[in-house]
Amino acid sequence: MNVGGDEPWELGKGRSADRVFDEGKHRVYLDYMKQVFALAEKHGQQAQFWADIILERPDLVTELPKSVTPVIWGYEADSPFDEQCKTVAEAGFANNFYVAPGAGNWNSFGGRLDVARANIELAARAGHANQAKGLLLTAWGDNGHHQPWPTLFPALILAAYAAHGESIDDAALAENIDQLFYSNRPKGHGAVLCALGHIDKLLPQPAPPSSFLHAAFFANDSKIEDLSELTYSADVEATLDALDAIHATGLDPEILLGLDLNRFAAERCLGDTTTHSLNALKKRFTHLWRLRSREGGLADSLNAFSYKS
Repeated sequence: MNVGGDEPWELGKGRSADRVFDEGKHRVYLDYMKQVFALAEKHGQQAQFWADIILERPDLVTELPKSVTPVIWGYEADSPFDEQCKTVAEAGFANNFYVAPGAGNWNSFGGRLDVARANIELAARAGHANQAKGLLLTAWGDNGHHQPWPTLFPALILAAYAAHGESIDDAALAENIDQLFYSNRPKGHGAVLCALGHIDKLLPQPAPPSSFLHAAFFANDSKIEDLSELTYSADVEATLDALDAIHATGLDPEILLGLDLNRFAAERCLGDTTTHSLNALKKRFTHLWRLRSREGGLADSLNAFSYKS
C-alpha cells in the first residue's frame, strides 16, 4: 500500500513547529512515518512511501523499517537516481525499493518526450545497477490536468522497454504506439505523437517540470511578456511551422486538441490568436475530458482557461 509521504511543505509550520525547531524536520518526519508504517503492517499491508524527504538526510535511511519499500522519484534528465539508489541499496533495501521516473507530459500539451526518455532511461539504469525491485512510471495533473490522454502512450512504452534493460528508437516507438493503441485506426498516429512530443524542446523551459507553450497558454498578458523575453519570435514561428507539419489521416481528436492548444499558445506569444477561439478549445477540452475521465478535477482544470489580463 502506497502511504504517500511526499512533499510535506507544511511540516514545521503548524502544530509540529516546536518539535521541528528542537529536533529538525527530518527526525519529526521519520517518527511520524514510522507510525504510519506500523498502522499499515497492523492491517496486513506492506507500505510503500515516497522517499524524497528521507533522502534529504541519507544518514536516517538506515532507521527505516526494512519491511517498507522506498519509492525514489525524479522527473528530469539529471535527476539524482544514481546517488539515491545507491543510498537505499546500501542501507539494506536492495530488492525492496522502486524507481519512479515521470512520463513528462504534465504541464505540457504534447509531452516533453525528450525529457521523459532521458529520465526514464536514467531511472531504469540506476535501478538495475542497484537492484531495484521495480519501476513505477508516474504522470500527474499539476496546475490542472491539461495534457491529452495519448501523450502518455510514448512514455508507457519507453518505460516498459527500459524496465527490461532495453531501449527503442522513435521509429520503432511510433510503430509500437500504432500497434498497441491505434490498431483499428489509420497508421501514423504513433509518428504524430512522437513528433508532438518533440515540440516542447524547440522553446526554452521556463521551469521544470513544465513547457513553454503550456505556460504561455495560461499566462496573463504581463506574464506573456515575461515569457516572450526568454526566446525569439522567429523560434516561436518555427514552432508553429513544426506544428503545421504534423498531420495524419483520421487523426485522433485528442491528439488534434494537443496540437491546437500548442498552436494557440504560440500564437498568443506572437499577438495573434485568430486560428482558434479560447471558448472553442475549452468546449473541446470539456468534451474529451468527459469521454475519458470522471467529473472530479474538470472544474479546476477549466478554471485555468479563465486567465485575466
